[in-house]
Amino acid sequence: MSGWTYQQDVYAKTRQMTHELRFESTKAGFWTWMVGAYYSKNTGAATFTQPLAYYFYAPYTAPLETTLTGTTDPDNYGQNTAFFTDHRFAVTANDTIELGLRYQENKSQNQQYLSYFGLTQPALSADLTHLKSHGTTGSLSYKHTFDKDTMAYASYSKGLRPGGAVGFITAVGLDPHYYIYQPETTDSYEIGYKSKLFDRRVTFSADIFQQNIHNYIARANATWVRTAAVAGEPDGTGPGGTYPADTGTGAINFNTNGDVVSKGIEATANWLITDRWNAQISAAYIDAHYDNALLYCNDSNNDGVPDNGGAYVQPGRQVSLCASDRPLQDTFGNEAGKFNMTLRSEYSHQFGKYEGFVRGLVRYIPPSYNLALDKHISSYTPVDLYVGLRNPDQQWELSLWAQNLFDKSIDRGMNANYEGGYAGGYSWLRTAPEERKVGVTLRYNFGQ
Repeated sequence: MSGWTYQQDVYAKTRQMTHELRFESTKAGFWTWMVGAYYSKNTGAATFTQPLAYYFYAPYTAPLETTLTGTTDPDNYGQNTAFFTDHRFAVTANDTIELGLRYQENKSQNQQYLSYFGLTQPALSADLTHLKSHGTTGSLSYKHTFDKDTMAYASYSKGLRPGGAVGFITAVGLDPHYYIYQPETTDSYEIGYKSKLFDRRVTFSADIFQQNIHNYIARANATWVRTAAVAGEPDGTGPGGTYPADTGTGAINFNTNGDVVSKGIEATANWLITDRWNAQISAAYIDAHYDNALLYCNDSNNDGVPDNGGAYVQPGRQVSLCASDRPLQDTFGNEAGKFNMTLRSEYSHQFGKYEGFVRGLVRYIPPSYNLALDKHISSYTPVDLYVGLRNPDQQWELSLWAQNLFDKSIDRGMNANYEGGYAGGYSWLRTAPEERKVGVTLRYNFGQ
């Protein structure tokens, strides 16, 4: 829009303090152990300012606006305390069992304030300002060595990622519960195999795994809201009974929770072709999808399917909800394909007291699909090339490189962006293709 800039300025300052104490056995034998404790605390403050458009004269013209300011409470903090222990049992010369346990407790204060039209109000109610969660995680694994070059293992682990509050949601009047996201817990199972072949010039490893994730923490970016929504209200005048969103504050970024199942198979092979030439190939087939999850979304026609059809919200809700069993999305909103492969190779040659090298990296990027845009995105295979010189102990390295050497790029899709809806006009945002990049890098290790 001519004569109008929509810009958010953010200032943040944070301090983190961590302490860890461990005691462990140092003598090898049937049983080795370790116990420890961990403590961390984050404090800090943040402020943002941005325009808040509240009236549009006509499409594509600068609106009337005021300044929206957000500040965090100076007493906000995040605190983590944990006690943990690991134990290793050499049951036989070829069989090992490892056990780990960890108890952790997380506390936080997350109050934020929004100021507009001379008014200041807290974003969170008192019962949501202070959050506390705790849980026990751990791992159990069994490893069997068949001979000096072959081993197999099976493992189970349980993980925990704390919940919290999203910072600076700029929708004035939004129910504070939308700021909060729940803790995430994960149960992981894995069976694997590792071997060394051909006089140990080839190493091979493979594994199959499954992760069951409860309340997976995902992002719902650029999500439309309508703060005036009332539960049980009649259908609106928008498509499918929707209501126009609050476009003056722009679309909002949330965290959203949903159950996920991820399972797959992975394999990696390394080959020392000559003393100066090596190669590695890695491949994986991974199926990661939601399991009957209910997620924040954009749904412009009230059919329960995410889309990018306009700035509308389902009736009776401040934020639309969509049921999903679909694959996980990347940062562009694309559902990635299941098969990935990477090939890397390096050849080196001695030039006096220095070592020259040529390194190549080939990646297969699988086809993907953008549900909101109903757009299929084809696969592509970028090639990266590095040519350089280094000293024998690799204290320094100078390289000339080209990423995406053959300029193989793909249009990853577009996202619709409304400012003021029909009042403000309509525009498209396009993600720039990954074009060829060329550069020079000098790396020096001051620790050597």
